[in-house]
Amino acid sequence: MCSIFLTTRSLTNVDDIPAVDLLRRRGPDRASMLNIDDICMTHFLLSVTGDFVQQPLVYENIACCFNGELYNELPQGQTEIGYIIEQYLVKGADFVTSLDGEFAIVLFDLKRRELLISTDTFGTKPLYYIRDSEHLSVSSYAEPIELLHTTQAVRCQPNETLIFNLDAKKIIHKQSVTQFCLQQTKTHFDDWEAAFLQSLKKRFTHLNYELILPLSSGHDSGAIACGLELLGVDFISYSYEGQEHLPILNARLERVTSPQTAYKYSFNKLTSDHRRSACEFIRSHCADFYYGPDLDPNNYVKNGSDDPGAQALAHLLTEVKQAHPRIKVMASGQGGDEIMGNYGKYTFGQPNPGSFPDDLNDVFPWQNFFLGAQSSYLIRDESVSGGHGIEGRYPLLDKGLVQEFLWLSPRLKNSEYKSPLSKFMEKYAYPYAKGEAASVKKGFNA
Repeated sequence: MCSIFLTTRSLTNVDDIPAVDLLRRRGPDRASMLNIDDICMTHFLLSVTGDFVQQPLVYENIACCFNGELYNELPQGQTEIGYIIEQYLVKGADFVTSLDGEFAIVLFDLKRRELLISTDTFGTKPLYYIRDSEHLSVSSYAEPIELLHTTQAVRCQPNETLIFNLDAKKIIHKQSVTQFCLQQTKTHFDDWEAAFLQSLKKRFTHLNYELILPLSSGHDSGAIACGLELLGVDFISYSYEGQEHLPILNARLERVTSPQTAYKYSFNKLTSDHRRSACEFIRSHCADFYYGPDLDPNNYVKNGSDDPGAQALAHLLTEVKQAHPRIKVMASGQGGDEIMGNYGKYTFGQPNPGSFPDDLNDVFPWQNFFLGAQSSYLIRDESVSGGHGIEGRYPLLDKGLVQEFLWLSPRLKNSEYKSPLSKFMEKYAYPYAKGEAASVKKGFNA
């Protein structure tokens, strides 16, 4: 979790950036500003590895900032930011299609006078831009550039790379990051399970800091907890009893008392004082976030700070961060409902398929796959975790894992609620609720 800021306006000091405290909270360990040509590029670092790699980095007339994590196998001694620049020099804009990770990238080609900005497949790391007749600005959050330009920012679409010509201040190229294959030919869950364990392994093993998992009685966090247990990964859990399936939740909490996972927190529900404090934290220390069917601000239907789930997340991260200052990573179950759920009522206007058809082209991409609940709850997790200086990671949104789900036959997809997660937990005797979606789905209740 870091933050990025770039503008063609003249700035000489990090403190000249409007709403800079929001960016600093997301990247509290170091701020570095670079002025090159007519570009001011600033990077705010959250060091999850313990290393302090220089950003922005300039190499071969390329200046680059990067937020997130890459899971590609890098050459010996190569840094992520160095790898990005070298891949761009070899492949041009197509380099993003070969990246494996959760990222937002801002790359300035000095010779070509072009600015490349890109999100990952699902836009897990936020990125906004504003362009007017004179200037172009890009930021991890909307507020800094909206205050700079006094106009509304555009949130970058998931799965999209844009290239701007800086002299013309216009978009000259647009392309997708990932193209999914929609053939449904696999008749077993083995490859999905292998991809899921690999997704967890590359995100959560060998961490130098502590890991927090918000644990409910639902399928998403349950499968993640089960996988972490299989991999022997230490984590701290936090649960709200709320409206959860208490027998399931309690059975899970009993399992996280093993020596490798020494801490667990369970809370009944938030009081009005807790909610008031959480709302105040969100409004004071987190970037604004809103929910809606797409990324158009005119279509927003809810202010995220009014969401009980956002308040619950803010409260638990505040509490565990105070008890465990070394927490820097959060495992999120975001994406399970949006990708695998055949729950027709889970919607911002257009529900997931109630049943996955024989031809996925008939429904793909459904609204929640990239937008709707997906983009809404991702920006919630990123804003709230960023306000705490904690990096959100999303194993269920690993592009290889999602591809494995899409390859499953319709029979397997429709066999039960979130069938890959259900079969995974059943195989390893991990507690989970069985039944129809309407009776099983509870979410993270507080």
